[in-house]
Amino acid sequence: MATIGETRTLVNNALVNIALRIWVAQGIHIAKHRRYWQGAWTHTEPPADGELVAVDPLARVAGEQKSWAEMGIFVEAIDAPFRLRVDTYGENDAAGYTIIAEIMWSGKTYARAYSVGPEWQMRTHDWREKLSSI
Repeated sequence: MATIGETRTLVNNALVNIALRIWVAQGIHIAKHRRYWQGAWTHTEPPADGELVAVDPLARVAGEQKSWAEMGIFVEAIDAPFRLRVDTYGENDAAGYTIIAEIMWSGKTYARAYSVGPEWQMRTHDWREKLSSI
């Protein structure tokens, strides 16, 4: 069984490839639709303790026209020890997007975010525990 550190490293390495695919897809999407694509969570809950769980390539945000598969990011279900989402913000020259990865370890949820756009420094962060809202 992998440790939390090994799982984070695996996710970090996977995110390099996935972020590149998202970057390419977002470039095409914003050129056609004048806005970035928003991606729904790939899993209902973050996979726990390094467990590999299939992503849902057909997941989509309500009101969003395309799924992960239709964007060409996950064209089939892959097993992953993390879940992903793509959030969008702003419009025109202030537009950007943030890729959020989550894992669960020993009942605690940890998140990492990578952002593209004018607010990238404010929105990007390394792994940190996600505190539940009360």
